[in-house]
Amino acid sequence: MKHLLYIFLFGVLLVSFRTDHLQKNYPTDYFQSPVDKALRLSGTFGELRSNHFHAGIDIKGSVGEPLYAIADAYVSRIKVQSGGYGNALYLTHPNGYTSVYAHLDQFSPEVAEYVRKYQYKRKSFEVDLYPAKEALTFKQGESIGKLGLSGRSYGPHLHFEIRDSRTEKPINPLLFGLELPDHIAPRLHSLKIYQLNDKRETLDTKVVDVVKKGRGYGVRGDTLLIPAWRAGFALKVYDHMDGVSNWNGIYSLRVERDDAPLYDFTMESFSFDETRYLNAHLDYPEQKNNKAYFNRCYTLPGNKLRIYNQSAAQGVVELHRDRATKITMTAKDVRNNDAELTFWVKRAPVTEPESPVYNYFLPYNEDNLIENQALRV
Repeated sequence: MKHLLYIFLFGVLLVSFRTDHLQKNYPTDYFQSPVDKALRLSGTFGELRSNHFHAGIDIKGSVGEPLYAIADAYVSRIKVQSGGYGNALYLTHPNGYTSVYAHLDQFSPEVAEYVRKYQYKRKSFEVDLYPAKEALTFKQGESIGKLGLSGRSYGPHLHFEIRDSRTEKPINPLLFGLELPDHIAPRLHSLKIYQLNDKRETLDTKVVDVVKKGRGYGVRGDTLLIPAWRAGFALKVYDHMDGVSNWNGIYSLRVERDDAPLYDFTMESFSFDETRYLNAHLDYPEQKNNKAYFNRCYTLPGNKLRIYNQSAAQGVVELHRDRATKITMTAKDVRNNDAELTFWVKRAPVTEPESPVYNYFLPYNEDNLIENQALRV
Protein backbone atom coordinates (compact mmCIF):
# COMPACT_ATOMS: atom_id res chain seq x y z
CA MET A 1 0.00 0.00 0.00
CA LYS A 2 2.87 2.36 0.84
CA HIS A 3 4.40 1.74 -2.58
CA LEU A 4 1.10 2.63 -4.25
CA LEU A 5 0.90 5.81 -2.15
CA TYR A 6 4.45 6.82 -3.14
CA ILE A 7 3.65 6.24 -6.81
CA PHE A 8 0.45 8.28 -6.50
CA LEU A 9 2.25 11.17 -4.78
CA PHE A 10 5.03 11.12 -7.38
CA GLY A 11 2.40 11.27 -10.11
CA VAL A 12 0.70 14.23 -8.44
CA LEU A 13 4.01 16.06 -8.13
CA LEU A 14 4.88 15.35 -11.75
CA VAL A 15 1.52 16.58 -12.99
CA SER A 16 1.84 19.64 -10.75
CA PHE A 17 5.33 20.37 -12.10
CA ARG A 18 4.14 20.14 -15.67
CA THR A 19 1.03 22.22 -15.00
CA ASP A 20 3.16 25.02 -13.53
CA HIS A 21 4.88 25.36 -16.89
CA LEU A 22 1.76 25.45 -19.05
CA GLN A 23 0.67 28.82 -20.35
CA LYS A 24 -2.10 30.16 -18.13
CA ASN A 25 -5.30 31.71 -19.41
CA TYR A 26 -4.82 35.47 -19.38
CA PRO A 27 -7.65 37.94 -20.15
CA THR A 28 -7.36 38.84 -23.84
CA ASP A 29 -10.25 41.32 -24.08
CA TYR A 30 -9.68 43.43 -20.95
CA PHE A 31 -6.73 45.68 -21.85
CA GLN A 32 -6.35 48.10 -24.73
CA SER A 33 -3.02 49.08 -26.26
CA PRO A 34 -0.98 51.79 -24.48
CA VAL A 35 -0.44 53.50 -27.87
CA ASP A 36 -2.88 54.50 -30.62
CA LYS A 37 -1.01 52.88 -33.51
CA ALA A 38 0.17 49.43 -34.55
CA LEU A 39 2.77 47.98 -32.18
CA ARG A 40 6.34 47.97 -33.50
CA LEU A 41 8.80 46.45 -31.07
CA SER A 42 12.49 47.03 -30.49
CA GLY A 43 12.54 44.58 -27.57
CA THR A 44 10.53 41.52 -26.52
CA PHE A 45 9.64 40.01 -23.16
CA GLY A 46 12.27 37.69 -21.68
CA GLU A 47 14.90 38.89 -24.11
CA LEU A 48 18.45 38.12 -23.01
CA ARG A 49 20.12 41.26 -21.70
CA SER A 50 23.27 41.92 -19.68
CA ASN A 51 22.70 40.31 -16.25
CA HIS A 52 18.89 40.22 -16.60
CA PHE A 53 15.90 39.12 -18.63
CA HIS A 54 13.94 41.94 -20.23
CA ALA A 55 10.81 42.36 -18.11
CA GLY A 56 8.54 43.93 -20.73
CA ILE A 57 8.24 44.95 -24.35
CA ASP A 58 9.83 48.04 -25.91
CA ILE A 59 7.38 49.89 -28.17
CA LYS A 60 9.00 52.12 -30.80
CA GLY A 61 7.81 55.71 -31.11
CA SER A 62 8.71 59.39 -31.09
CA VAL A 63 9.18 61.72 -28.16
CA GLY A 64 5.87 63.32 -27.19
CA GLU A 65 3.52 60.66 -28.55
CA PRO A 66 0.52 60.17 -26.21
CA LEU A 67 0.29 57.11 -23.96
CA TYR A 68 -2.94 55.69 -22.58
CA ALA A 69 -4.17 53.74 -19.56
CA ILE A 70 -4.79 50.19 -20.78
CA ALA A 71 -7.75 49.83 -18.35
CA ASP A 72 -9.35 51.54 -15.35
CA ALA A 73 -6.76 51.85 -12.62
CA TYR A 74 -5.32 53.79 -9.73
CA VAL A 75 -1.72 55.03 -9.63
CA SER A 76 0.08 52.77 -7.19
CA ARG A 77 3.63 54.01 -7.74
CA ILE A 78 5.52 56.85 -9.42
CA LYS A 79 9.27 56.68 -9.72
CA VAL A 80 11.56 59.36 -11.07
CA GLN A 81 15.28 58.68 -11.47
CA SER A 82 18.10 59.86 -13.69
CA GLY A 83 18.95 56.30 -14.76
CA GLY A 84 17.00 53.05 -14.91
CA TYR A 85 13.36 53.50 -15.94
CA GLY A 86 13.57 57.31 -15.81
CA ASN A 87 10.04 58.62 -15.41
CA ALA A 88 7.97 55.53 -14.61
CA LEU A 89 4.28 55.11 -13.79
CA TYR A 90 2.64 52.04 -12.21
CA LEU A 91 -1.13 51.54 -12.62
CA THR A 92 -2.91 48.86 -10.59
CA HIS A 93 -6.05 47.42 -12.18
CA PRO A 94 -9.01 45.77 -10.41
CA ASN A 95 -8.49 42.44 -12.26
CA GLY A 96 -5.27 41.62 -10.38
CA TYR A 97 -2.66 43.06 -12.74
CA THR A 98 -0.40 46.11 -12.70
CA SER A 99 0.82 47.90 -15.83
CA VAL A 100 4.17 49.71 -15.92
CA TYR A 101 5.10 52.57 -18.28
CA ALA A 102 8.77 53.59 -18.30
CA HIS A 103 11.07 56.19 -19.93
CA LEU A 104 8.22 58.73 -20.17
CA ASP A 105 9.05 62.21 -21.44
CA GLN A 106 6.37 63.66 -19.17
CA PHE A 107 3.48 62.59 -16.95
CA SER A 108 -0.12 63.71 -17.30
CA PRO A 109 -0.71 67.13 -15.67
CA GLU A 110 -2.27 65.75 -12.46
CA VAL A 111 0.54 63.21 -11.98
CA ALA A 112 3.20 65.82 -12.80
CA GLU A 113 1.75 68.19 -10.17
CA TYR A 114 1.71 65.40 -7.58
CA VAL A 115 5.36 64.56 -8.32
CA ARG A 116 6.46 68.20 -8.28
CA LYS A 117 4.96 68.71 -4.83
CA TYR A 118 7.02 65.88 -3.35
CA GLN A 119 10.19 66.84 -5.24
CA TYR A 120 10.04 70.28 -3.62
CA LYS A 121 9.07 68.82 -0.26
CA ARG A 122 11.98 66.35 -0.27
CA LYS A 123 14.35 68.70 -2.16
CA SER A 124 15.18 65.88 -4.52
CA PHE A 125 14.66 65.31 -8.25
CA GLU A 126 14.65 61.55 -7.73
CA VAL A 127 11.56 60.32 -5.87
CA ASP A 128 9.84 56.99 -5.36
CA LEU A 129 6.21 57.61 -4.43
CA TYR A 130 3.30 55.32 -3.45
CA PRO A 131 0.10 57.42 -3.62
CA ALA A 132 -3.05 56.42 -1.76
CA LYS A 133 -5.59 54.50 -3.87
CA GLU A 134 -7.94 57.44 -4.22
CA ALA A 135 -5.24 60.04 -4.91
CA LEU A 136 -4.77 59.51 -8.66
CA THR A 137 -7.01 57.41 -10.89
CA PHE A 138 -7.47 56.87 -14.62
CA LYS A 139 -10.23 55.48 -16.81
CA GLN A 140 -9.35 53.16 -19.68
CA GLY A 141 -8.09 55.19 -22.64
CA GLU A 142 -7.23 58.34 -20.68
CA SER A 143 -3.85 59.92 -21.38
CA ILE A 144 -1.28 59.08 -18.70
CA GLY A 145 1.69 60.91 -20.23
CA LYS A 146 4.00 61.18 -23.23
CA LEU A 147 6.47 58.72 -24.72
CA GLY A 148 10.11 59.65 -24.22
CA LEU A 149 13.65 58.51 -23.51
CA SER A 150 14.19 59.42 -19.87
CA GLY A 151 16.46 57.27 -17.72
CA ARG A 152 18.72 54.67 -19.27
CA SER A 153 17.31 54.67 -22.79
CA TYR A 154 19.16 54.48 -26.09
CA GLY A 155 16.31 55.90 -28.14
CA PRO A 156 12.69 57.04 -27.74
CA HIS A 157 10.40 54.14 -26.80
CA LEU A 158 7.89 52.96 -24.22
CA HIS A 159 9.10 50.18 -21.98
CA PHE A 160 5.79 48.50 -21.10
CA GLU A 161 5.12 45.74 -18.56
CA ILE A 162 2.21 43.83 -17.13
CA ARG A 163 2.79 42.31 -13.69
CA ASP A 164 0.83 40.08 -11.36
CA SER A 165 -0.14 42.58 -8.65
CA ARG A 166 0.14 39.98 -5.90
CA THR A 167 3.51 38.41 -6.75
CA GLU A 168 5.08 41.30 -8.72
CA LYS A 169 6.09 38.78 -11.38
CA PRO A 170 6.22 40.30 -14.86
CA ILE A 171 4.18 38.47 -17.52
CA ASN A 172 4.60 38.63 -21.27
CA PRO A 173 2.28 41.52 -22.30
CA LEU A 174 1.63 39.93 -25.70
CA LEU A 175 -0.35 37.16 -23.97
CA PHE A 176 -3.09 39.68 -23.10
CA GLY A 177 -4.55 40.12 -26.57
CA LEU A 178 -2.53 43.15 -27.74
CA GLU A 179 -2.48 43.19 -31.54
CA LEU A 180 0.98 42.73 -33.08
CA PRO A 181 1.54 42.30 -36.83
CA ASP A 182 4.07 39.47 -37.07
CA HIS A 183 4.32 36.90 -39.86
CA ILE A 184 8.09 36.35 -39.75
CA ALA A 185 9.62 33.27 -38.12
CA PRO A 186 12.72 33.46 -35.89
CA ARG A 187 16.07 33.12 -37.65
CA LEU A 188 18.71 30.67 -36.49
CA HIS A 189 22.35 31.74 -36.68
CA SER A 190 24.78 29.43 -34.87
CA LEU A 191 24.90 26.21 -32.85
CA LYS A 192 27.36 25.69 -30.01
CA ILE A 193 28.43 22.19 -28.96
CA TYR A 194 29.59 21.37 -25.43
CA GLN A 195 31.54 18.23 -24.60
CA LEU A 196 30.38 17.38 -21.07
CA ASN A 197 31.41 15.07 -18.26
CA ASP A 198 28.99 13.29 -15.91
CA LYS A 199 28.70 16.45 -13.75
CA ARG A 200 27.63 18.60 -16.71
CA GLU A 201 31.01 20.34 -16.61
CA THR A 202 32.40 21.59 -19.91
CA LEU A 203 35.41 19.76 -21.31
CA ASP A 204 35.54 21.54 -24.66
CA THR A 205 33.32 23.58 -26.99
CA LYS A 206 32.86 24.30 -30.67
CA VAL A 207 30.63 26.70 -32.63
CA VAL A 208 29.21 25.57 -35.97
CA ASP A 209 27.13 27.47 -38.50
CA VAL A 210 23.56 26.48 -39.22
CA VAL A 211 22.43 26.57 -42.86
CA LYS A 212 19.02 26.94 -44.49
CA LYS A 213 17.73 23.62 -45.83
CA GLY A 214 14.35 23.89 -47.50
CA ARG A 215 11.85 25.31 -45.05
CA GLY A 216 14.06 24.51 -42.06
CA TYR A 217 17.68 24.58 -40.95
CA GLY A 218 20.48 22.03 -40.69
CA VAL A 219 24.24 21.75 -40.32
CA ARG A 220 26.78 21.04 -43.02
CA GLY A 221 27.07 17.30 -43.49
CA ASP A 222 23.96 16.56 -41.35
CA THR A 223 25.85 14.49 -38.72
CA LEU A 224 28.16 15.99 -36.10
CA LEU A 225 30.92 13.81 -34.63
CA ILE A 226 31.62 14.77 -31.05
CA PRO A 227 34.58 13.27 -29.12
CA ALA A 228 32.77 12.93 -25.77
CA TRP A 229 30.37 10.62 -23.94
CA ARG A 230 27.85 13.41 -23.44
CA ALA A 231 26.97 16.60 -25.22
CA GLY A 232 24.98 19.74 -24.63
CA PHE A 233 23.98 22.44 -27.08
CA ALA A 234 23.23 26.16 -27.25
CA LEU A 235 21.50 28.11 -30.01
CA LYS A 236 22.01 31.65 -31.22
CA VAL A 237 18.56 32.66 -32.46
CA TYR A 238 16.61 35.91 -32.82
CA ASP A 239 13.01 36.82 -33.55
CA HIS A 240 12.06 39.19 -36.37
CA MET A 241 8.80 41.05 -36.94
CA ASP A 242 6.86 42.88 -39.62
CA GLY A 243 7.98 46.44 -40.26
CA VAL A 244 11.09 46.53 -38.03
CA SER A 245 14.73 45.57 -38.49
CA ASN A 246 15.41 44.72 -34.82
CA TRP A 247 16.78 41.35 -33.70
CA ASN A 248 14.56 40.49 -30.74
CA GLY A 249 14.34 37.62 -28.27
CA ILE A 250 12.31 34.48 -28.95
CA TYR A 251 9.31 33.25 -26.96
CA SER A 252 10.11 29.54 -26.65
CA LEU A 253 12.68 26.91 -27.57
CA ARG A 254 12.04 23.17 -27.58
CA VAL A 255 14.59 20.37 -28.04
CA GLU A 256 13.75 16.77 -28.96
CA ARG A 257 16.03 13.74 -28.99
CA ASP A 258 14.86 11.08 -31.47
CA ASP A 259 11.47 12.87 -31.57
CA ALA A 260 11.05 12.63 -27.77
CA PRO A 261 10.97 15.77 -25.55
CA LEU A 262 14.34 16.59 -24.01
CA TYR A 263 14.25 20.24 -22.96
CA ASP A 264 12.22 23.40 -23.42
CA PHE A 265 11.71 26.87 -22.03
CA THR A 266 8.97 29.47 -22.47
CA MET A 267 9.24 33.21 -21.87
CA GLU A 268 5.81 33.52 -20.28
CA SER A 269 6.80 34.89 -16.88
CA PHE A 270 9.70 34.95 -14.43
CA SER A 271 10.56 36.29 -11.01
CA PHE A 272 12.84 39.28 -10.47
CA ASP A 273 14.49 37.19 -7.72
CA GLU A 274 15.58 34.73 -10.43
CA THR A 275 16.64 37.10 -13.18
CA ARG A 276 20.40 36.88 -12.47
CA TYR A 277 20.23 33.16 -13.30
CA LEU A 278 20.24 34.50 -16.84
CA ASN A 279 24.01 34.11 -16.62
CA ALA A 280 23.52 30.34 -16.26
CA HIS A 281 20.86 30.21 -18.99
CA LEU A 282 23.00 31.87 -21.64
CA ASP A 283 26.61 31.12 -22.57
CA TYR A 284 28.34 33.69 -20.34
CA PRO A 285 31.81 33.71 -22.03
CA GLU A 286 30.16 34.19 -25.45
CA GLN A 287 28.15 37.11 -24.13
CA LYS A 288 31.11 38.77 -22.43
CA ASN A 289 33.80 38.10 -25.02
CA ASN A 290 31.87 38.17 -28.30
CA LYS A 291 28.62 40.04 -27.46
CA ALA A 292 26.79 36.92 -28.71
CA TYR A 293 23.65 35.62 -26.99
CA PHE A 294 23.36 31.82 -27.04
CA ASN A 295 20.37 30.15 -25.35
CA ARG A 296 21.81 27.18 -23.47
CA CYS A 297 19.72 24.06 -24.25
CA TYR A 298 20.63 22.18 -21.09
CA THR A 299 20.57 23.32 -17.47
CA LEU A 300 23.68 23.95 -15.44
CA PRO A 301 23.81 22.58 -11.89
CA GLY A 302 22.43 25.20 -9.51
CA ASN A 303 20.32 27.02 -12.11
CA LYS A 304 17.00 27.65 -10.31
CA LEU A 305 15.14 29.39 -13.12
CA ARG A 306 11.52 28.25 -13.41
CA ILE A 307 11.09 28.84 -17.13
CA TYR A 308 11.96 25.23 -17.98
CA ASN A 309 9.90 22.12 -18.59
CA GLN A 310 12.39 19.36 -19.15
CA SER A 311 13.10 15.66 -18.84
CA ALA A 312 15.31 14.03 -16.23
CA ALA A 313 18.21 14.34 -18.70
CA GLN A 314 18.01 18.15 -18.28
CA GLY A 315 18.96 18.63 -21.91
CA VAL A 316 22.13 16.49 -21.89
CA VAL A 317 22.50 14.01 -24.77
CA GLU A 318 24.32 10.70 -24.36
CA LEU A 319 26.34 9.92 -27.47
CA HIS A 320 26.79 6.54 -29.21
CA ARG A 321 29.43 5.37 -31.69
CA ASP A 322 27.30 2.76 -33.44
CA ARG A 323 24.19 4.87 -34.09
CA ALA A 324 23.28 8.50 -34.70
CA THR A 325 20.95 10.42 -32.43
CA LYS A 326 18.51 12.83 -34.04
CA ILE A 327 18.27 16.31 -32.50
CA THR A 328 15.44 18.71 -33.36
CA MET A 329 15.29 22.29 -32.09
CA THR A 330 12.18 24.43 -32.59
CA ALA A 331 12.24 28.17 -31.85
CA LYS A 332 8.96 30.10 -31.75
CA ASP A 333 7.80 33.66 -31.30
CA VAL A 334 4.70 34.58 -29.30
CA ARG A 335 2.58 34.52 -32.50
CA ASN A 336 3.54 30.87 -33.08
CA ASN A 337 5.80 31.52 -36.09
CA ASP A 338 8.49 28.84 -35.84
CA ALA A 339 11.87 27.79 -37.22
CA GLU A 340 13.23 24.25 -36.93
CA LEU A 341 16.80 22.93 -36.88
CA THR A 342 17.42 19.20 -37.40
CA PHE A 343 20.76 17.36 -37.24
CA TRP A 344 22.27 14.10 -36.02
CA VAL A 345 25.09 13.48 -33.54
CA LYS A 346 27.44 10.51 -32.98
CA ARG A 347 30.31 9.86 -30.62
CA ALA A 348 33.76 10.15 -32.15
CA PRO A 349 36.80 8.45 -30.52
CA VAL A 350 37.13 9.99 -27.08
CA THR A 351 40.43 11.35 -25.85
CA GLU A 352 40.18 11.93 -22.13
CA PRO A 353 41.48 15.43 -21.37
CA GLU A 354 44.11 15.92 -18.74
CA SER A 355 42.58 16.89 -15.44
CA PRO A 356 43.50 20.50 -14.69
CA VAL A 357 45.25 21.22 -11.42
CA TYR A 358 43.57 23.74 -9.10
CA ASN A 359 44.66 25.31 -5.86
CA TYR A 360 41.09 25.33 -4.60
CA PHE A 361 37.85 23.57 -5.51
CA LEU A 362 34.71 25.61 -4.72
CA PRO A 363 31.43 23.64 -4.99
CA TYR A 364 28.53 25.77 -6.23
CA ASN A 365 26.06 24.39 -3.67
CA GLU A 366 27.88 25.01 -0.37
CA ASP A 367 29.71 27.77 1.47
CA ASN A 368 33.40 28.03 0.61
CA LEU A 369 36.28 29.56 2.50
CA ILE A 370 39.82 30.33 1.33
CA GLU A 371 42.11 31.44 4.12
CA ASN A 372 45.86 31.77 4.39
CA GLN A 373 48.40 34.32 5.65
CA ALA A 374 47.81 36.59 2.65
CA LEU A 375 44.02 36.62 2.26
CA ARG A 376 40.64 35.47 3.44
CA VAL A 377 37.83 34.94 0.94
